[in-house]
Amino acid sequence: MNQKAVIFNDESFLHSQEPSCDLCRFLASIARGLAALLSQDVILMEIRSVREFYQIISGSGLSLYDLILTLSKSNEYRDEARLLLQMTVRAPLLNGLPNDINDAFWGLEYAPEQDLSGDALVLCALLEGVAVSLPTATAWETNSLLVKLQLLTPDEELLTYSVQVEHLSREEHSIHLIENSKQRLFTDIVQPEQAWLHREKIFPSLLFSSDLEQHMADVQVGEFLPILRRLKELDNAAGSWLGSDEKWPIFPCKVTGESKSTMSNDKLRKLRAFRSSLTGAVEIFEQHARIGGNTRIHMRIDVASKTIEIGYLGPHLPTSGS
Repeated sequence: MNQKAVIFNDESFLHSQEPSCDLCRFLASIARGLAALLSQDVILMEIRSVREFYQIISGSGLSLYDLILTLSKSNEYRDEARLLLQMTVRAPLLNGLPNDINDAFWGLEYAPEQDLSGDALVLCALLEGVAVSLPTATAWETNSLLVKLQLLTPDEELLTYSVQVEHLSREEHSIHLIENSKQRLFTDIVQPEQAWLHREKIFPSLLFSSDLEQHMADVQVGEFLPILRRLKELDNAAGSWLGSDEKWPIFPCKVTGESKSTMSNDKLRKLRAFRSSLTGAVEIFEQHARIGGNTRIHMRIDVASKTIEIGYLGPHLPTSGS
């Protein structure tokens, strides 16, 4: 999945009259939100801006760069300042972008009823990026912005449309943006190999046996979507269990163990043995969820650590009754 561009919304700073201590607090919160997004590979390590930070001046006469330097001199916000200084600033906005993006940008304008303004938001809508604003007005106190634009088509018709732009003005907004990113990634997965590669992002609450990579590669593409959905259900159950007082996970689907006759047969029992990423040893993955009539997902449920580890997915394993 491609990382998103970050575009600084200078309009949120140019007219601000807040004291520098409040602006520092706002900016530090944004920096922590950016750090969270970077840790999940949601965004690029750069910020696009209309102008260089030292050229963006607030209503009180303080530049954005001055504000970052003030952060760097504070023991409380030193890490936040370091991140902002490390991120590459791309200014002006279109610096380094391909010609087709430049052409598309200059062909757009605001719809007359648009409440929000600024070239930064236009580019953000065009790139489907993440807009970053200081929460200096009610309009910026949200994790998404509705940007209304007009485009003159080749037939000289004026097309009006709206784009929902992802937005960060406080650290807590990053939670919503990370979830959006995971959902996009989950939706875009069409190959089993992709799911294995991105398993920690798509299924953050599940563990996976190293043996599972080959099992997943053996799944036919046409059979994979139901498996993907079932894994997501198991991941949700694992996440809910970890934060609850329940002694056993609550599953939205049927999860059962094997019969005594199957588990007492050494040959059949060994078919359910896979290497655990939790213990490093070969363990028995007895519990299983069904998908249709012939597909199973075998898992190991560890009550002590409240973890669910997937060891096998594929055709129904032989039993004493088969």
